[in-house]
Amino acid sequence: MIPDVDLARVILAGLLGAVAMAPAGDPRSILRLTPGPALLLVVSALVGIAFAHGLFFISVQRLGVAVSYLMLMTTPLLSFAGSFIVLGERFTPLQWVGGALLLAGSSTAVHAHVRLREPARPETVGPPPDRHGGIDMPEPG
Repeated sequence: MIPDVDLARVILAGLLGAVAMAPAGDPRSILRLTPGPALLLVVSALVGIAFAHGLFFISVQRLGVAVSYLMLMTTPLLSFAGSFIVLGERFTPLQWVGGALLLAGSSTAVHAHVRLREPARPETVGPPPDRHGGIDMPEPG
């Protein structure tokens, strides 16, 4: 299910942000990019921003705002994990503890959300099943 997002507003906000930030840099430098770096820039924008935001909005629809933001907090941990794998960076013991707490908290929130959305088991909800076809009869002895 794709969320209802007003694409025109998203594009307009992006353009306004680009115009507002233009004085802080050299926007004409984009025009001097060779095809290779230009392609990398476009792919980076699509994967790192558009795709990620789209998935975030889908998660908000499916999981709710609170759980989605808890999961969003794992982003720095995933960045650290990527730098550990790709660049060989090392964590301090405190960073390991913080990462473990972050994963434990996020997984607990997702698990609780899933459990709350599960339908209740029939044997625990409602009146007992009718064993006598609608006729009030005393239970045997």
